[in-house]
Amino acid sequence: MGPIDPRPLLRDSASRAGAGVVRAGGYPGRRCDVMWARASARPIVVSATPRQLYLQRLGDGSFHRTYTVAAPLAHAVTPDMLCDALTAVVASHDALRVRIRVQGTARFQEVTDNVEVTVTRSAVAEGELAAHLRKLADTQIPFTEPPLRCVLVEPAQGPRILCLSVACSLADLAALEVLLDDLRAALAGLPLPIPETGWAEFSREAAEHHLFADERQERRAYAGPPMTSRVLAVPEAGGEMEELTFLLPRDVLAGLEHHWNLQVILTGLLAVVLARSGSHDEVATGVAVSNRDHPGWRRLVGSVEAVVPVAVSLRPGTTFSDVLTEVESQLNSPDCGEESDLDSPGVEETRLARRCTSLVRVLEHTCRLADDSPVGAARRVTAAPWPYDFVLDIGSEPRADLTGTLAYAPDRYSGSYAALLRDRLKVLAEAACRAPDGLVSDLPIMTADEADLLRTFAGADGKPADLRRLHEIILDRADREPHRTAVLDATGSLTYGALATRARHIAGRLRRRGAGPDVVVGICASRSTDLVAGMLGILEAGAAYLPLDPSVPAERTGRLLTSTRTVVVLADPAGLAALAQSSAGTVVLDLEALPLAATSSYPVEPTPRPGQTDLAYVIFTSGSTGQPKAVGVPHCGIVNRLVWMQDRYRLTPEDVVLQKTPITFDVSVWELFWPLMVGAALVMEAPGAHRDPEAMAATIRRHGVTVVHFVPSMLAFFIEELAISECPTLRHVICSGEALPVDTVNQFCRLSDAEIHNLYGPTEASVDVTHWTCERVEPGPTVPIGRPIANTITVVLDPLGRPTPLGAPGELHLGGAGLARGYLGRPDLTAERFVSDPTGLTTAGRLYRTGDLARWLPSGALEYLGRNDHQIKFHGVRIEPREIEVALKADPAVAESVVVLRSDVGVTPTLVGYVVGHSGTEPDPAALRTGMTKLLPAALIPSVVVVLDRLPINANGKLDRSALPLP
Repeated sequence: MGPIDPRPLLRDSASRAGAGVVRAGGYPGRRCDVMWARASARPIVVSATPRQLYLQRLGDGSFHRTYTVAAPLAHAVTPDMLCDALTAVVASHDALRVRIRVQGTARFQEVTDNVEVTVTRSAVAEGELAAHLRKLADTQIPFTEPPLRCVLVEPAQGPRILCLSVACSLADLAALEVLLDDLRAALAGLPLPIPETGWAEFSREAAEHHLFADERQERRAYAGPPMTSRVLAVPEAGGEMEELTFLLPRDVLAGLEHHWNLQVILTGLLAVVLARSGSHDEVATGVAVSNRDHPGWRRLVGSVEAVVPVAVSLRPGTTFSDVLTEVESQLNSPDCGEESDLDSPGVEETRLARRCTSLVRVLEHTCRLADDSPVGAARRVTAAPWPYDFVLDIGSEPRADLTGTLAYAPDRYSGSYAALLRDRLKVLAEAACRAPDGLVSDLPIMTADEADLLRTFAGADGKPADLRRLHEIILDRADREPHRTAVLDATGSLTYGALATRARHIAGRLRRRGAGPDVVVGICASRSTDLVAGMLGILEAGAAYLPLDPSVPAERTGRLLTSTRTVVVLADPAGLAALAQSSAGTVVLDLEALPLAATSSYPVEPTPRPGQTDLAYVIFTSGSTGQPKAVGVPHCGIVNRLVWMQDRYRLTPEDVVLQKTPITFDVSVWELFWPLMVGAALVMEAPGAHRDPEAMAATIRRHGVTVVHFVPSMLAFFIEELAISECPTLRHVICSGEALPVDTVNQFCRLSDAEIHNLYGPTEASVDVTHWTCERVEPGPTVPIGRPIANTITVVLDPLGRPTPLGAPGELHLGGAGLARGYLGRPDLTAERFVSDPTGLTTAGRLYRTGDLARWLPSGALEYLGRNDHQIKFHGVRIEPREIEVALKADPAVAESVVVLRSDVGVTPTLVGYVVGHSGTEPDPAALRTGMTKLLPAALIPSVVVVLDRLPINANGKLDRSALPLP
């Protein structure tokens, strides 16, 4: 069965009118629906191509998804005339007479000689035209009804609009252009050309020759590592794809069009923008190949289009010309357009569709419409109903500017971000045309407005609001309110006055021992009032305190003391016992044996050349060289951090802060000193109780604690034990040290009225540099790490040291008042991580490379994405696996070692060590773990050690961590 000659239908309008059917609906006094029907012969069944079946499955059950276009209709065209013309068009194209019959799990495409046309008239109130057209486009067509739906929209103002929807499995966008051309000809009284090939004949040919069904292209595109265009996903709303208009002056591409066609150029542009926007060096995009140059298919109304996956690799040194040449080569392959496209069914094809998340389509228009055309230029109302993140549809006319749309998936991307991508396409197009042989990595894609926005997001450098040193702020507060309770522990308390007196006495003793600016004094003690007095005394002496853990192996403690040239150590009984085994030879003072502050005095000599740039404390972090690194933080950095915290969270003298973090971690710094700066009370949790939810909850209830810190994993445990619901006095819960899960936030907010805050920062930048106050229900897939604190610069840079576009991953760099001096005694490591500032945003001209991956969200907040190396966070502890690997290799039986954090071993993440023994030896896992207790803190010792014959190696000869076996 082929096309029906439409000419008798056009001549016999009277018979059409006699057979017309008027349906009720619409609005009073108007003829609403006109339907023409022709008697049916027995239908024929046509096999569907795999692509047609796939497109049919996009709908809801037994409904077609549609392409929909809207075009202005000339005033002279009446509904009857429109119905006549559409009847002729439907008669000409058998694809418009297809019905889908569903029988069980099978579907049959039946072509009939029925010519059914319904023109529905619809009135639209002022201001509702766009929404009405969108609603029509979103309405699917049942399989049992004609695949062409025609609605004559009559708005309150302006010309009438013809809205045509066609089943996407039976006609593509180029077919809609043919349909509209035939409709214009029919309305003008011109004879309609009979297509060279009918849809049924095309379908048979496609099935016989396996067109749109060959798997060679699928295998070729799927080979190798995944190449996706993952870019920033910020959901805006659910539903169908939204569209933005796209306009690009033709002269922008003039230089490129001398060498490549428009389809190649646009594909290259979109691939580069998506790759740069997602910081990827490989990306795959789909390219719609019209196939209209195939013999007999030029004017076929049918789904002829194929989608070809094009993989683009942006290796170092790749120019834009290289990209276009690579795209052209793939599109010009002999089988391009005849093999299976991205949307064929099957497991393999579904995987491929996930890889190609964008689509480029160019529709060539060979002539312009006459001004008196009965149907004006059509615009598409909806994007392709396909599973893409972005669809770039461009209409091309000779010597005319490029116009079209960039469609996006609103359930994954915001409209503002899609607009940003559209603008990047234009910026890149202009730059690439000027320098087609320029490196892709050097071509700009950001607009000036986007660059300005990122500079605003980065924060502002400046000096702290308070220029005093840390202890000066606290002691000034103590002198004003000496009778307020300052510190409490399990055995007693100190008032502010007693604390200040005791600290000053300790400072005098320390100065006699050589303490002063930039001199390191250790303190090795458990949580107590003596610990606080000792720390404050070290600061008052002008020195920097070095916190030491009594439970750490003596050999390690000795190395820490030696590397920092510590002159003296304050210690409680537990610290004294630990230091007695150390070989460092450092002077040790018994903290508890010092005379009580209330009954003694000691002369306090003035601190020489005091200043805010003096070191306040030194804290060790895990080292990538196998040895821990000593980070020196000045007073200006920590004072800036604490002054910001007070300005942000407004602690009052009535607040109570719980100090529970081990003093060797920098979170303890704000726990200890922030409340003392404002006259609040500081409660010292009992040693070891920070691991016990019930004990912590009891302390919080007993003292009415209002502010507490949790590592996210411990907070989740605290919530699971329902301890959080037993702490009604809490006002602020501060989280840091690990990524904060959305589920943890939402569970917390269901059980507590306290605010929960997500803070981020490395030890090298005075504890925290960004902040985020969580919503009661966090809407996104992750909790942001937020915005920079006061006088802090946060920038996300690519490997070449340039700001990454909004939403693109990069390495987070930090600058400003909070930056540490560097690593004490390690100028090489300091130079490696503290680098010159290429952005010019910092006053000091230096940035700290965090090694953390992050990206800017449109809100101006940062999202943490992980690491660019093998460093891990375990229970809030920052761990360089290399340090543990060196400890494992200290055993003479071990030749090679590697340490990973596995989440697939137990309920919680587990540190696992893998070792290979020397030839003829078999390392003993138990002995290895025992030996490491003499070298490492307990938190760094793997729970499991696995002995292997050899470590797995990938194709590049490097260690393949993903291939390490389960313990």
